[in-house]
Amino acid sequence: MEYWAHEACFMPRSDFRLIRHRMLAPEKMGWKYKDAWMQEHEAEIAQLIQHIHDKGPVRSADFEHPRKGASGWWEWKPHKRHLEGLFTAGKVMVIERRNFQRVYDLTHRVMPDWDDERDLVSQTEAEIIMLDNSARSLGIFREQWLADYYRLKRPALAAWREARAEQQQIIAVHVEKLGNLWLHDDLLPLLERALAGKLTATHSAVLSPFDPVVWDRKRAEQLFDFSYRLECYTPAPKRQYGYFVLPLLHRGQLVGRMDAKMHRQTGILEVISLWLQEGIKPTTTLQKGLRQAITDFANWQQATRVTLGCCPQGLFTDCRTGWEIDPVA
Repeated sequence: MEYWAHEACFMPRSDFRLIRHRMLAPEKMGWKYKDAWMQEHEAEIAQLIQHIHDKGPVRSADFEHPRKGASGWWEWKPHKRHLEGLFTAGKVMVIERRNFQRVYDLTHRVMPDWDDERDLVSQTEAEIIMLDNSARSLGIFREQWLADYYRLKRPALAAWREARAEQQQIIAVHVEKLGNLWLHDDLLPLLERALAGKLTATHSAVLSPFDPVVWDRKRAEQLFDFSYRLECYTPAPKRQYGYFVLPLLHRGQLVGRMDAKMHRQTGILEVISLWLQEGIKPTTTLQKGLRQAITDFANWQQATRVTLGCCPQGLFTDCRTGWEIDPVA
């Protein structure tokens, strides 16, 4: 299912019970729900709901736009705004996407076994479960990191921590360079392997700006010493790195970032610039890992070649201009 969690997210359908209280109080959702708009267009919105009831699922593209915006850009269709409001209020849900466009149906048809009076979980209870989920997903954490996972505003963190620590669901640990953290008990077997020197990270990847590793920018900075921001909305002269810079993960570390552009017509993935974090050496192991990560990323983009622009000295010395992509690599 789709709904607002950290941001607009794909979520397990089992999480419906955790966010249903948000749907029933959409006026608390800030910019995501405009109560004045929904009241002003109440009659038209009622007709839209009836249309979905009678005709079945709809997209905003199914409705004509009444006029063009004065700026020359097409403004949001009224029906798109209606559907977004109904979505936030839990009146409709997304059942699929067609060419990236949301397809909406009435919630009672998507969740036929749900009953608000019987099944509704209070906000307090839901937030406790969300904190449990956050702790389990993060694995090792400072308690301040938990709220961001579901964008909880003022959860009862102290009470939750005391209860879960007493139940030994979370265990206090001391981490070199990071200090005191909490570990979820699901990870105790991994902790034992780590202490025995038998746990080694091996994976390298190009990350999305919205990957869970980096979506909480404060956590990324505290945990990985990686200061990161998406600069596509920053005027070009003020950018530190580039338009759409992607973090680079290598063996458990955020080792750098790259600014890349996919040229669809030529099939070329252009790495405009690549930067390594301070103290990261361009070793053979690092080069091998990053080359595979960039190749995987290029394959996902259906590129046939990678070209390299500005890179740190000593990195990719054997393929300085880039490399061809084997479709089966």
